[in-house]
This record gives sequence, C-alpha cells and structure tokens, in this order.
Amino acid sequence: MNMNTIFKKKVVVKVDNTVDIKVFKYIQYLSDIFLNDIYFITFLRGQLNVYVKKPKLFFLLSFFKNHSNTQFKLLNDIFAIDYIKYNKFFRFELVYSLLSVLFNTRLFIKVHTDEFTAIQSVTQLFAGAN
Repeated sequence: MNMNTIFKKKVVVKVDNTVDIKVFKYIQYLSDIFLNDIYFITFLRGQLNVYVKKPKLFFLLSFFKNHSNTQFKLLNDIFAIDYIKYNKFFRFELVYSLLSVLFNTRLFIKVHTDEFTAIQSVTQLFAGAN
C-alpha cells in the first residue's frame, strides 16, 4: 500500500491566543488552497507569517497582491536574516513585508534559501522591490 494514499499532506499551523475566528478561518483557507505551495503558517502576537516554497514565491506574492480578498498592494520591505550559526538546513530567511491598505492588515511572506540558490525577482509585481 502506498503511504501517500494513507496520509494527506498538511500545512503546519501555529497560532497563539491573539487569533480571532476570522483570521483562523483565513489561515484554514490558505492552507487548503495552497497545500503544495505553503508549508508553515504562524499567527503569533498579531502577526501573520506565511512560509512558502522557493519555486512558488512569485506566484503567491502575485496572489496576495491581486486577489480580491487580500489586496496586499504595498510592499513595505524586503530583508534577509542570516542563520549561519543557528541552522544547518538553510542559511537565509528572506522576508517580504506586505500591507493591505484596504483591509488594514500586514502579512509577512517568508522563504528559506541557501547562499547558492537564486530567488526570482519580484520587481514585476512591486516596483519598490528594485
């Protein structure tokens, strides 16, 4: 028997007591439709973080910018965290800080990479990424 038929892939979700029912349902929605693109979602201290797979980064940023239920039109910041001493599996965490003015919501899209793998530019989506 194939193990893939028994166990369905799941997105790992971690939330604290600051999450309300609307945010929790939104997290469920994201984890259902992006089952193969997102591997971890956290909502801690009022901050939503979505960890995406490298090949799907551009697609997901495009979704969050253009979908009518998200409208994250403003890219506030892009920064990287270097985990050279703390993590053996990846070196950098690239963070895209997005803001939805319409919904007054902030979102952090995160992707892990090493020093040898290039990440696709998002300047086509956000001019401020240049």
